Amino acid sequence: MRVIILIFLLLVPPSGFAQERLSSVIKQIQPSVVTITIYDEGGKAIGQGSGFFINGTGHVITNRHVVNGGIRGEVKTAEGNVYSVSRVIAEDKEGDLIRLSAGEEKSLAFWTAGAYAEGLEFLRRKSQSTGSG
Repeated sequence: MRVIILIFLLLVPPSGFAQERLSSVIKQIQPSVVTITIYDEGGKAIGQGSGFFINGTGHVITNRHVVNGGIRGEVKTAEGNVYSVSRVIAEDKEGDLIRLSAGEEKSLAFWTAGAYAEGLEFLRRKSQSTGSG
């Protein structure tokens, strides 16, 4: 949830905004927002959180604490499509962020903001430095 709030804070100037601007932003990002469910070894759901696609190949950003203790994860879109989490691409323990790969390489709804690009670049560099992406 903190990730989604961060997105809104980066998009919206501090001086306020019109209701139609908010509606426009919501319509733009809604297809990329997902629910992530984490399961234990026995297949029992042990955690749930939100995240969002950052590209068309199934990379998802969420909070790291969402996936802690899980053995398997699923990503569900607003349209009801469910994708298995296949791997962790990068993580930032201090920032409580994690980048996951979910779904097959096909066109998935995604959203990125120029203001958020620096954070995504950090995750990409971190992924390269650990050799996991």
